[in-house]
Amino acid sequence: MAYDLSNDEPLESALSGLHVLAVDDNPDTVQLTAVLLRHCGAVVCTAESTKEALKILNEWRPHALLCDVKMPEEDGVQFIARVRRLPGRLGSIPAIAITAYTEPQDRTRALSAGFTDVMAKPFDLLALVGALWHMRPAARDVPSEARS
Repeated sequence: MAYDLSNDEPLESALSGLHVLAVDDNPDTVQLTAVLLRHCGAVVCTAESTKEALKILNEWRPHALLCDVKMPEEDGVQFIARVRRLPGRLGSIPAIAITAYTEPQDRTRALSAGFTDVMAKPFDLLALVGALWHMRPAARDVPSEARS
C-alpha cells in the first residue's frame, strides 16, 4: 500500500515518532534504508545480523521491524520465528520482510513464519512508508474498517 501523497501530512513527517529496527547484512543497504526512513521522520536503529538485532530488541522497543530474508548464519524467516516466541509486545511486533525472492511460495513462507508483510527488493519507498504508517501505534489502535 503506497503512502497517499494527497494526505495533508508531508512525506517528511509521515513516520514521525515511529521507531523502526532495520536488519540487513549488507551495510550499504541497511544504512540507505535508515537514511530514507529518517527522512520520513522515523527513529531508526540498524543491525547487520540477527544476533545484533536480538541484542537491540533486548534494550530498545521499536514499533516495527524491517528484515532482509536472505542473510548468513540465520535468515530472516528463522529470525522472525524467534522474535515471535519473545514475551509480551516484542513477540507481536509488526514486521516487514524485505526480499529479492518474489515467488508466491517465498511470500507464503515469510508470512507463515510470522512476518506481517513482504516487500520485494528494491522496495518502493512510498509503499514502504505506507506499510509502516499503518504500523504506527496510533494506527493499530484504530479499527481496520475505520482506516479505509
